[in-house]
Amino acid sequence: MDNFHEHLVERKATGADIAKNIGIIILAVVLSFILLVAGLYFFPMNLFAAVALCYGAYLLSSGIAVEYEYTVTNNEIDIDKIIGKRKRKRLITADISLFEHFGKSADAPAISDDYTVVKASDNTGEGEYFADFKHSSFGNVRILFTPDEEMLKSVEPYLNGTLRAELKRMDFLSKRQ
Repeated sequence: MDNFHEHLVERKATGADIAKNIGIIILAVVLSFILLVAGLYFFPMNLFAAVALCYGAYLLSSGIAVEYEYTVTNNEIDIDKIIGKRKRKRLITADISLFEHFGKSADAPAISDDYTVVKASDNTGEGEYFADFKHSSFGNVRILFTPDEEMLKSVEPYLNGTLRAELKRMDFLSKRQ
């Protein structure tokens, strides 16, 4: 029987994201105003340019919104980044049985500089998990993500025996809080 589970996480906006949005909106309004006021002789062309500028500002502003989709299919986890609800980019595909470490990110061991970190969490820090493994393309990888309870149940059977035994010994798999 195939195991399949999807989970969508919306990244919470940071202060930098809010500042970018405000800057884009202010810049679009100011430039549109300049185009419309300064170019009364070429009004139809400037009106078209102002509308195009506002549409471009909308595209830039909505592109700051990011969601992450985690998909577990049997023993593989795929993590995709969805930008502005219109563009999808595959971040990584990993074999769950190759995980060397797995657990809450607060309990994560320190990593060296040679690790590739894939941060695909909701930016709150609550309920964030990590997984360390070796990837054929990226080398040593740490994934930071925010799975739900069903996602954790989907991942559990495919963890290698040593890791699963260690997590059960720590009582991690029986009570996730």
